[in-house]
This record gives sequence, C-alpha cells and structure tokens, in this order.
Amino acid sequence: MYGNNAFLGVINVVTQRGRDLGGVRASVAVGDWNERETRVSWGQRLPNGAEWLLSASVHANNALPSAEIGDLFDDSTGHDQRVFFKGQWEGFSLQAMTSQRKVLTDFRPAWYYTYLDRNELVSLGHDGQPAEHWRSSVRLQAGRYAYRDGDNDSELGTLRTAASGVWWALESQFGYDGLEGHRMVLGARARRDPVMTYDLIDYDTSRFRLDDHRQSIGLSAEDEISLTPDWRATAGLRADRRSFSPWTWSPRAAMVWEPSPGWALKVSQGRATRFASANERSFGEQPDLPDEQVTTSEGVAEYRREGFRVLGSVYRYRVANLVEPPPGASQIRGRGIELEAEWRWRGWLLRGSQAWQRAAVNGEEPLQYSPRQVAKLQASAPIAGEALRASLALRHTGEYLNSEGRVPPRSLLDLTVVSRNALPGLDLRVGWRNLLNQRERSIDEFYRDPPTGRRHRSAWVELSGSFR
Repeated sequence: MYGNNAFLGVINVVTQRGRDLGGVRASVAVGDWNERETRVSWGQRLPNGAEWLLSASVHANNALPSAEIGDLFDDSTGHDQRVFFKGQWEGFSLQAMTSQRKVLTDFRPAWYYTYLDRNELVSLGHDGQPAEHWRSSVRLQAGRYAYRDGDNDSELGTLRTAASGVWWALESQFGYDGLEGHRMVLGARARRDPVMTYDLIDYDTSRFRLDDHRQSIGLSAEDEISLTPDWRATAGLRADRRSFSPWTWSPRAAMVWEPSPGWALKVSQGRATRFASANERSFGEQPDLPDEQVTTSEGVAEYRREGFRVLGSVYRYRVANLVEPPPGASQIRGRGIELEAEWRWRGWLLRGSQAWQRAAVNGEEPLQYSPRQVAKLQASAPIAGEALRASLALRHTGEYLNSEGRVPPRSLLDLTVVSRNALPGLDLRVGWRNLLNQRERSIDEFYRDPPTGRRHRSAWVELSGSFR
C-alpha cells in the first residue's frame, strides 16, 4: 500500500517531536578521514499542546570515504549542511527541510572535479476525526532539487552536467472502523513534476539540454478483517497511473494466525510496480520503457515473550519487465530463508540474524552483487552499572559475484563504548569499525590499490549532551 517506491521493502522513519527533547541537545563528533560533525537540536512542548523541533547540522570529511575501505581519492574534501523543522498544533503539522552537499576532488595543477547537490522540502498536514468511526490524514508537499558536477580546467577544457526539478504532491488517507470486525483504509495520492531538466556543457562548449515532466495518481483500498479471535485477514489493492504508462494494479493479501499467546504465523502474497526514473527514461528520450513488477510470497513464524523474540521467514520473488536488464536477462528470481532472535536480560542485549538467499537471472545465472548469505551478531553489556556500555557487532557477508569475478566472504567486527555522564551532563561515545582490519575486495574492479583488497580500520569519537 506504500506505493511506487516500496518495491522490495519499506523503511519507516519517524522523526522526534519537541516533547522528546524538552530543551537543547548538542553533539560534536570527529573521526578518521577528517570526519567532523556538529549538530544542535532544540525542541519544546508548550502548555497549549503545541510543540516544535528545530535541528541544524554541519558535516565535513574527505569527500568519498567508506567505512571499510578509507578514501577513494586523495586531496578530496566534502561539506554538507542540513536544517530540519517540525511543528504540531491541534492536528495541524508543518515540516520543512533543506540540505546541501559539496564535494571537491582536487588534482591541480592538472584538473579538479566538483559535485554539488541540494534538496528542499516543505510539508503541511492535518490529522483528525471528521466523524464518528472516521479518521483522516491529509498532506500537501512541495520540493525542489538540484545536482551539478563538473570536470574543470582539464587538458580537454571544462565539462559540466546539471539536473534539477520541482515537484508537488497531495496525499490523503481515510480510515473507517464502523463495521464490526473490519478496519478499512482508503487512500489517494497525486503528484506532479512540472520541471525536470538535464543540462550538459561539453568540453568544446557545445550545449545539450533535455526537458521532461510527469504526473501520477495513485488510489488504494485496504481492509483488515477479524475472522475469529485467532485469525485475521488483510486484503488490499493499489492502482497507479503515471505519464507515459497505463494503469497498473498492485494487489496484496495476507492471513495471520495467533494460536496461543506470543505466537503469530503469517502468509502473504503480493505484487508491486516500479516506474522508470527520469534518468532511466533519459529525461523523456525513452518514454516507452516497461513498468517493472515484482511478485512476492512469504511465510513468517514469530514467537515473543518478555525479553525474548525469535522470528523465521521463507520467501520467494520474481522481478519481471526489467527497466534496465542485464544483457540477455528477462527476469530475476530469488528465494531465501531468514532467521533472527533477540534476548534482553538485566541490561544485556544479544541479537543475531542469518539469511540465506539464491537470486538468479533467468532462473539460472547467479545475480551479481547478491551474496548467498549474510549474518549479523550483536552483543551489548553494561559495565559498572549503566555508567559504561560496550557493544560488539559481527557482520559476515558470504561470497558473491561482481563484474570481475568472485568476491570472497568477509567478516567484520565493530566495537562501540558509551559512557553516560563522562563529563558533567555529557555522554561520550567511542567506536571502532573493522576492528580486526580485514581486507575489502569488493571494489577491486574499480580501485586496484592493491588489487587483492584494501585494509582500513577506522575510529570516531562523539560527545553529546542535553540542556534544559
């Protein structure tokens, strides 16, 4: 029901509210690759129920570092700034955000390369209950974005490319629970991108420009049905239409059984659609690209009790009508098993997961950049009460293929230590990534220094505090 972007999963981000801060919170962090970040957040809830939050941060590093491989380029710098505001009062809400990042890769006196991207967003919403058994949520959003890069002062001259756009969207949902045993949600969304521009200035000063636009509409309906105290069913349908594409239908159905306290069994079947992006459509030059579709089936078993949780799932999927298929590919098929568990006891935390997957192109050739297994294990323990807490995290990635051949399996160990009130009113956090300094070979095809993989252990320190 989440729409075009919810193709293989959904990430739900819930930002804090003013009441969660109740004052000022600030943090300063430094780390390898000249990592530096400062963040200040201020939030309050007023006696009349209104609340607001304002957050600003400034961040800099060596432009394009990776936590496991270090700097990709020498003599590079990156700077970004972000400002976020969120306010709520009597069902009304306002959110606004602006962010900008600039990267300079300096190879002077020969040449240098720059990147600049900027995003701005404003959202006005209202949540309420227009009538008995009804609840509503309406959002009006608008934004703009811009990206620019340039190969400057090289022997060939100057090459500059830019992409920019403006958009607005209206989204609404209406829920109704007036029928016994039913919880229904109806949704509608419209979006328009009136400006989508790509601009290229070549080394010989010639100029090439493409202009595009698009609009889309989405309608959805979902009903959660209580069949018995132990059985629930969910059925939903979403319809979408976008410029240059016909109507697409995305159905989903699920059945949940809770045979005893703590146990839940679920099976689901569904289909989702992804439209080609502006870049994939070459900003209007390729209007007839297909609408990519994924069909999924999943079975889940979960058990919970106080302080303990275990979950297992089996799934399969098929991606068809590929927008940018690998050579000779018509579809991608995958199937897998995932297990995870979590245990909390007297301040201790132990969490682990293991996933096995086989993804193949046309059902035969293994899909590149898709490891057969991924495992994670985290242990967190208090030291000296809660004054100190240490966390160890082990991450394992199995063997997989890239365009150059096989990338061997790899295990990484991370350590984080947190000290509450290390200084009066201040918390200290220290972390080490890739503690055992393991090799990273996944980028050998792009960066051969050395071709057998790079080692890079990294560290960072953060100091934070709240002031009321």
